[in-house]
Amino acid sequence: MMREEAWLTVFHNARAGQVYSSNETQFTLGPAPAGPKGIGTIAGVSGYAVMKGAPNRDLAIQFLEYLTRPDVQVKISKGTGGFIPPVQEAIDYLGDDPTDEVIKKAILVLDNGIASGVPAGNYQDWGAVKKCLDDLFQDTLLAGQEVTQERADAAQACIDALLK
Repeated sequence: MMREEAWLTVFHNARAGQVYSSNETQFTLGPAPAGPKGIGTIAGVSGYAVMKGAPNRDLAIQFLEYLTRPDVQVKISKGTGGFIPPVQEAIDYLGDDPTDEVIKKAILVLDNGIASGVPAGNYQDWGAVKKCLDDLFQDTLLAGQEVTQERADAAQACIDALLK
């Protein structure tokens, strides 16, 4: 979008934040369209940990306490393009700049959408699942080919073969 190679796209809100913040007068933000059951969204999380036996454990704990302060959480979220801060207290720090707007719109989708997690644990290798989908995208849409049931079934078979 920033290179003006696309006019419309659906992507992660952090990537949307990078694009939108580059020139908010050039882009319009909106949620994905709702289907018959509502707006779908995928929720994911990241975490912090200190390994058992790690050197400087007390300093590591102090660092984690710093990283998890609400004012720091919102800075991290904004600095990465627009991830949703994990705690309400951090969300309360949002203002009105472009990245804040991206985060607020993502929160609306999360609050009003049907959230599901990525079922990575069901597969032998989530990267290989993504490759099945990337191959379908490359071989069909980017190659200018028609989207057919046969192509979709082949991608599904690729994914099913990776189930644990």
